[in-house]
Amino acid sequence: MMIHFSIYSLAVSCLLSTILIIVFWISLNWKKAFHIIDIRVLNVLFIVILIRLIFPFNIGVFQINTKSEFFFKTSNVLEFTFWNIFQIVWLLGACLSLTFYFIKIRNNQKILNYIFSDPNKMILKDFQFPVLVSEYVSNPMVLGMKKIILLPDINYSDQERSMIIAHEIQHIKNKDVYIKCLISLICAVYWWFIPLYFFKRCSEIFLELRVDEKLITEENSLSKYLYLESLITVAKKNTQSIIDINYFSNSLLTELETRVYYLLSSNKHKYSVYLIGIIFVFSLAPSIFEFLPDQSNIYQQKKTIEQVEFNGLDSTDKVLQISNGGWLHGEADISSGFLFNFQTEHFNSSTDPSSISVKELESQD
Repeated sequence: MMIHFSIYSLAVSCLLSTILIIVFWISLNWKKAFHIIDIRVLNVLFIVILIRLIFPFNIGVFQINTKSEFFFKTSNVLEFTFWNIFQIVWLLGACLSLTFYFIKIRNNQKILNYIFSDPNKMILKDFQFPVLVSEYVSNPMVLGMKKIILLPDINYSDQERSMIIAHEIQHIKNKDVYIKCLISLICAVYWWFIPLYFFKRCSEIFLELRVDEKLITEENSLSKYLYLESLITVAKKNTQSIIDINYFSNSLLTELETRVYYLLSSNKHKYSVYLIGIIFVFSLAPSIFEFLPDQSNIYQQKKTIEQVEFNGLDSTDKVLQISNGGWLHGEADISSGFLFNFQTEHFNSSTDPSSISVKELESQD
């Protein structure tokens, strides 16, 4: 068993992640899906996608010989393969994206510091976590990693305020701030992977659904409908936030509709266990296989190359440089007009012996 990172492992990870992201998106946007899946399936989908992107490695428990050259043939450009060039561009883009992300965090922190310095702000201390009310906040939110809840200066009823604070406290307990930061960092690293941006948007809705599900399962059915009522009335009172922090999304109409519909139809389904098993098998199975060039083909091809006669070379014990356009190169000793003891660096089963060129480097004493 060997764990390694390669163009094959990255391609498999991105392909599987794309398929899982599509399933994740359909699960959150196709209302009939709520009659088949529940929050447990969404949890597994969410976790598996993150694992595939954080660890794009191949375990290689089983090795399979293949005649395909797709994952093995790489062209050399000034001693760099296209895989090497892609890695360099990827690294430079990731550094740039991470820089922009941290600049955004710093700018948001300046806005939050301004809110803290507001003399008209109000601090409520009768809750599990500090609650700060300010006129510069237009949507309820959790303040970064400081575990402070921000509320807009809006005339909420006692029931609405209680539901809002319970909702935000559950976000803190779920460590959703850290999850959001992790997703933002992954987006910065995989800046070229377009499906990830759809996943980021879906994850915001999913985290809200997870909080809603937790709150209503701890209460009776009456509280469930009171919670839904408060959810709708609060959304009507809130306006778009002036703070564009990447922690919690605004309650847009489509998101609110999804949350309400899910809560009204949420139940644990008996098929969820089977779906979870299928997701695990589908996402992890390709990583335990390692595809290798067919060794038998390589051996037969090497025997053919070793029998190539170099006409016009009368001397023995010559050190030669062999090349066929970058695919086959190395040094070899020649004796009696035949090639012996050939050593290669980048050998491929498709090498054509007729394309080999030979250059004499020096004679051995």
